[in-house]
Amino acid sequence: MRRDVRVTVIGAGQAAARCISTMRHAGFDGGITLIGEETHLPYERPPLSKEALFGETGFKAPYVLDDSFYGDHEVDLELGKRVEAIDPGSGAVDLGNGLRIKSDRILIATGSRARTVSIPGVAPERILSLRNIEDAKRLKPLLDGRNRVVLIGGGFIGLEIAAGAIRRGCAVTVIEARPRLIERAVSPHVSTHLQRLHADNGVKFRFGVTIVSGRQGATETELMLSDGTSVVADVIVAGVGALPNSELADAAGIRCTNGISVDKNCRSSSGIVWAAGDVATRVHPWFGKDMRLESWESAENQARIAGLSIVASFVGTDAAEGEEEPPPWFWSDQYGLNLQILGCVCDSESSVRRMSDDGEKGTIFHFRGRDLIGAELISTGRERPLVKKLLQTGWPLPAEKLGDTGLSLKELLAASTAAVAA
Repeated sequence: MRRDVRVTVIGAGQAAARCISTMRHAGFDGGITLIGEETHLPYERPPLSKEALFGETGFKAPYVLDDSFYGDHEVDLELGKRVEAIDPGSGAVDLGNGLRIKSDRILIATGSRARTVSIPGVAPERILSLRNIEDAKRLKPLLDGRNRVVLIGGGFIGLEIAAGAIRRGCAVTVIEARPRLIERAVSPHVSTHLQRLHADNGVKFRFGVTIVSGRQGATETELMLSDGTSVVADVIVAGVGALPNSELADAAGIRCTNGISVDKNCRSSSGIVWAAGDVATRVHPWFGKDMRLESWESAENQARIAGLSIVASFVGTDAAEGEEEPPPWFWSDQYGLNLQILGCVCDSESSVRRMSDDGEKGTIFHFRGRDLIGAELISTGRERPLVKKLLQTGWPLPAEKLGDTGLSLKELLAASTAAVAA
């Protein structure tokens, strides 16, 4: 591999770190520069709504790689610095401090930012969000038993914060404009299961309403709702989704559609620019449509794909060869419940439940026509490898057979494998 070339990685997050690691392990020995606006080394985001807020000990940043990795693998760090512009023609990366880095390849892994919420009568600084370490540090001391917490949005982040705040003695209200929780990501059964779990622990819900205005006191805020009622909050946290940080690419003339549009190898419309993680949108092989998938595993997979593709491009190969991309995977921990989602759920046309007698745990399999496309695992995480194999191999037998709890998943997988081979 040539040593006279340089890859500049913009955005010091999980995807950035994994891509750098992939390139080095693939034999790339050229220069690598990592640029990040935060002063922290690349860290993972999922712990922010878990250990960062509610851990009993002091918060330790969940770094993707040991800090020694960057020195050992000759990665130049430019942390606490902002990229102002990139030039896909020359490969120039311009930093706000006047520094220009000449690059042969560029990876944009700038992630996404929290959608902001504006409430008439409420100062913006009273509406908090959770997207980075500094957000977690600001929010943690506010989540104690003296405070009334109002969460705007009943998504995964909001519900994880709700569970932690309840455990610390807070009074928690979730305001969700839609008719059920996490409507775009989970089935109605799981929405109901989560709502019941939270309600049993003391969380109050307001569905189908929005906040129309607020009235501030010295420390508390009264929020007026669209149905004419109100709720009082000491702490307001907005969790209403995220927007891709794709402005650099857009300004450089790179094709963007709800993120930076990339091909199967995470390569953008520019020949020297790749994108990976929350900022990238691509045709996902499992969903079969163009989408921006925000998850820990998606960032891991895309970083690996992008890293191998960048290395391959230096030797004239258009695509990096690799194993088949697995079904998407996402998880959430709330109270003692562990929810895992594999594949497609909300595009399903029918489902088969495989639940315990008390209905507290089990797996829901989802179908489009006769095709098994996804599964929701409710506190059955140990079965994820078997469920993943079922999704990858396909299910040629009658759908209802998956609900037969008299057969183990190992037996069902063996039956499926035999039917496919026949």
